[in-house]
Amino acid sequence: MSELQLDSLEIKNFRCFEHLTIEKLGRVNLIVGKNSVGKTCLLEALQILASRADSEVLNNILIARNELFKDEEAELSQLADSFGNFFYNRECRVGESSAYIGSINTIYSVVFSLVYYTINQDESGENRKARTLTLDDQDLYDDFSIGIRVKDSSKKNRIKKLAIPRRNSIRLRDKNGDLTNFMLISTSGLDNNLMAGLWDEIALTPMEDVTISALRIINKDIEKYSFHGVKPNRYPRVKHKSNANPIPLRSLGEGLPRALGMALALVNAKNGWLLIDEFEIGLYHRIQADLWRMVFKLARELKIQVFATTHSLDCVKAFQEAAAEDQNETATEDQNAEAMLIRLARGKNGQIRAVPYDEEELAIATEQNIEVR
Repeated sequence: MSELQLDSLEIKNFRCFEHLTIEKLGRVNLIVGKNSVGKTCLLEALQILASRADSEVLNNILIARNELFKDEEAELSQLADSFGNFFYNRECRVGESSAYIGSINTIYSVVFSLVYYTINQDESGENRKARTLTLDDQDLYDDFSIGIRVKDSSKKNRIKKLAIPRRNSIRLRDKNGDLTNFMLISTSGLDNNLMAGLWDEIALTPMEDVTISALRIINKDIEKYSFHGVKPNRYPRVKHKSNANPIPLRSLGEGLPRALGMALALVNAKNGWLLIDEFEIGLYHRIQADLWRMVFKLARELKIQVFATTHSLDCVKAFQEAAAEDQNETATEDQNAEAMLIRLARGKNGQIRAVPYDEEELAIATEQNIEVR
C-alpha cells in the first residue's frame, strides 16, 4: 500500500470542476495547463481537504480572489453569494448544492455545503439544526444563522458558523491533531512576518542550515541570515561576503525571498503537504533544477507531499531533470518517491480533465519537446 496520504484525487461540483479525477498522484506533483483550466482551483481544493473545510481557510481563499472582504458588514444573502463562488459555475442552492473533494482509492474526503440553521443549547456544532430557506424568507432571518455543513471521513456531520473574517489567518494550526499539516506559497510568496514565524520554529536546528543552502543555490556568497525588527515588521537580513554589515534580503532580488520561502515552508510541512502556486516566479531558469532537487530531497526525508503549478516550459524541464535524478537515487529505497506531472485540459465538451505523465512518460515528452502545458 502507498505511504502517500493522498494517492489519487476526485473533485465534484467545485469551482471550474464539474467532475475531475486524477487516478495517481506522486510524492512531488507538478500541475500544468493553459490559463483558466483550474490549476489554482486544484490547490484551493487541496487546502479545503487538508483543513476539513475550515472556515478560516475558506475565507482566505475567497479574500484572495476578491470574492469576500474583511471587516465588511454583510447580510446573510451577501455571505451566501460569496460562498456560492465555490460551486461549479457559481450555482449554489442553499441546503442542496454540495462539493466533494477526496481520494479515489481510500476513505479520505470532505463534503461541504451552505445551510441556514437554528442553534440549540449545545454550541459545539453537532446539535445545530439545518433548514433550507429561500431568500424570500426575510422575516425568518433573525431566527437563523448561516453556516457550512461539513462531512468528512474522520468526523460526523457538523455545521460551522460562516462569518465575515476579522483577520486574515494565513496558516491553519492543527489544534486537534486530526488535520493535515499544510503550507501554501501563493504567487505573491510568503510575507516577511510569516517567514519570520517559520524561521523561529527551526532556528538553531539542522533545518536552519537547509534553508541557508537554499539561498546559496541563488547566491553562493550568502553566509547566514536572520530576521530583524519586531512584530508586525520583521524582515530577513543576510550576511554577505561582499559586505561587513547585514543586507536586507529583498534588496538582492526577488528570487532569494522565493527560495527562502520554499525552504522554510518545506521544513515546517513535515508529514504534510506543501502547495506552491507558480513555482517559477522570480527564479532564473538555470537554478530551478537545483531548487527542485531540494524539494525532492526534503519531501522524501520529511514525508511531505508536494503540489506545485507552473506556466513555464523551463520549469517543466527542470522538474523532469530533478525527477530523473531522484528516481535513480531512490529506485530501491522508496517506491513512493515518484514524480508526477499532471496536465489539465478542456475536452471537446468543455469539461476539464487530467492527463497524467509519470517519470518515464515525462522524460519522453520533454526529450521530444512535446507540449505538456
